[in-house]
Amino acid sequence: MIDRELMKQINKERSKKPPFAFWGMMISVVSLLYGEFIWRVDGFFLNHAEPYMQKLPENFIGIFLIFGAVIKLIGVFTEIKICKRWGIWLLGGAWSGLFVVTTAFSFGTGYPHPSWIFALMLMVSSFRIAFKGDFY
Repeated sequence: MIDRELMKQINKERSKKPPFAFWGMMISVVSLLYGEFIWRVDGFFLNHAEPYMQKLPENFIGIFLIFGAVIKLIGVFTEIKICKRWGIWLLGGAWSGLFVVTTAFSFGTGYPHPSWIFALMLMVSSFRIAFKGDFY
């Protein structure tokens, strides 16, 4: 037996779902563009790091951001939840690491630079999606 009132409520709640995943798309697109920039422009990221972090694998960081963003975009467009989940976890970890590096540069031996705010915003946005568990 099917409870018609229950099905009406379920369908009503399903219709409240946002039409597209704004936060997931925003984080993915920004990560894709930033990763591509880091990968393409040699020496950009290393010039914005602490002197003792000069051995950072710049190309690997860029490719990692691109890889996480592509996985997240595949999940967003195809509604595959495991891709959404892995994508946001990878991007959250990557932006956490980038936040540490940019904060160490901005308040360490480098000059004061607002790049840590950019990384913080993307890290917090990634954690917002991951902690809510909806993976939009």
